[in-house]
Amino acid sequence: MLNGEILTVFRSDSTSYFWTTKSTDEGRTWESAKPLGGPKPFAWSVKPRLRVLASGVVVLSGGRPGIDLWASADHGSTFTRYNLAAEHNMRVTDSALKYDAQVVRADGPKAGRALPEPQTSSYTGLAEAADGDLVISYDRIANGWRGPPGVWGTFDAMFTMRVRLQAHDGN
Repeated sequence: MLNGEILTVFRSDSTSYFWTTKSTDEGRTWESAKPLGGPKPFAWSVKPRLRVLASGVVVLSGGRPGIDLWASADHGSTFTRYNLAAEHNMRVTDSALKYDAQVVRADGPKAGRALPEPQTSSYTGLAEAADGDLVISYDRIANGWRGPPGVWGTFDAMFTMRVRLQAHDGN
């Protein structure tokens, strides 16, 4: 991240919060791993994506059972959560492509999934656009892991969301 500092984020299993560790000497030594967020862990996923933007903001995405983005302006010490599934539902006009309330309300790794089949893998992709915006890719699946058609529709869909992160007073 800065001056030889490396931040890692990883999961220990699919129903736990993320863990983190940091190196300040380009990876020669590492501090002990700990839950991300300390005694109040907050981020979870099956396949975390971590990126440092040119602005210095650290972004982390993932979810399962939801889809979320966490952003840190202080090198990963604290993060703000953004619910991408809720944002998706506000912007998608085709109701057949919206997420179930369980996906939108997911607030931890043990939260219930959309039933009878998951509506998303919660795998995400992160890229930075030339103008500094964040581009996030994610899916909406029709039939869990079985492929379409299914209980949630006749096809799987991929989406991209463009996000502009701006600093605000107090955070």
